Amino acid sequence: EDDIDDLDMSELGNKVWLVKVPKFLADKWRDVDGSGQEIGKVRIFDKPDAKGNSISLILPDTAENSEIPKDYNLRVVNNQVQNMLIFSELRDPKEVLKPTSTLANKPVPTALTGTIHHECTVTPTFNEKYQDIMRRRTVEAGKPVRSVRLLSDQGRNTSMFRQGENTDFVTAHKKPTGDSRMARMDRKDLMDLLFSAFERYPYWSFKGLVEQTKQPAAFLKEVLADVAILNKRGPYAATYSIKPEF
Repeated sequence: EDDIDDLDMSELGNKVWLVKVPKFLADKWRDVDGSGQEIGKVRIFDKPDAKGNSISLILPDTAENSEIPKDYNLRVVNNQVQNMLIFSELRDPKEVLKPTSTLANKPVPTALTGTIHHECTVTPTFNEKYQDIMRRRTVEAGKPVRSVRLLSDQGRNTSMFRQGENTDFVTAHKKPTGDSRMARMDRKDLMDLLFSAFERYPYWSFKGLVEQTKQPAAFLKEVLADVAILNKRGPYAATYSIKPEF
């Protein structure tokens, strides 16, 4: 009773582009309700720009896209894809099946719907909108999971140290250093300062960034780890450069 039709290969000649997109863009497209809606346009230019990009993806200027970048560069990373096909199964896409379910192993009509012709990647154009998204993502990732809670005076054991009693504890006063005199700025403001610094020069020494930002070394290293990488070899060894995703 499990007999089904033969594999449908009528659309095998369709040429398909396999495109990897950023997660926030994939989530936005996944929420599109219904079919036949325009989610973007692909523009192919006669001549590539200074960075070698000749294909762009443009999103429509709608309320749904107000919080994400609308301009993207589409780059072909594999122009001759071999033996990669697209197939579909006649199942309800909203139905979640466990691997151990009997329905998951039940044969269903299957079709080959296209042959992958190009393999591509999509990256947003580096502008203020994309910079703001990456900044918010970094700030959210840097938020501590645990927080400090101030206890009330009720139930506190105050008999350990009483006013007027002598104790054997000595408070050590550290000499202020040049680094400690630097006031920490807001993390978001420091990231903006670093982004603008790397826009001017692609490589910075740590000493140069300290002089540029006027921030404590420990705090600067902490934020640098989120937005930059330390080059350990090559002509720019021991200098920082912006991470590729930025």
